[in-house]
Amino acid sequence: MDLNEFVAWWEENKKRYASIEKSEIIFSPKSVDDSLRLELDGNGTMGRATVWGRGDFVLEILAFEDGSDLYMASGFLEKRDEIEEKFADFFAVFAGE
Repeated sequence: MDLNEFVAWWEENKKRYASIEKSEIIFSPKSVDDSLRLELDGNGTMGRATVWGRGDFVLEILAFEDGSDLYMASGFLEKRDEIEEKFADFFAVFAGE
């Protein structure tokens, strides 16, 4: 999975999630590993999607109030077209749908 493709997908789609108050993409140094982290805040939750260039991903949502886990999933992405399907539950939980 090309990480720049993930960033492009997010930039094109983030406005669909109106409850997200803040988002930030953080790239890890290539000397550490080829990954990025998308951090999201909104609706009293903090979401974190970590995606590695090799295609693995981990999705987490935590409640701000007590830090409890609300959602966690992991999987593998081969191409950009899979993001919406594989991250659907993550965004639905985060948006409170």
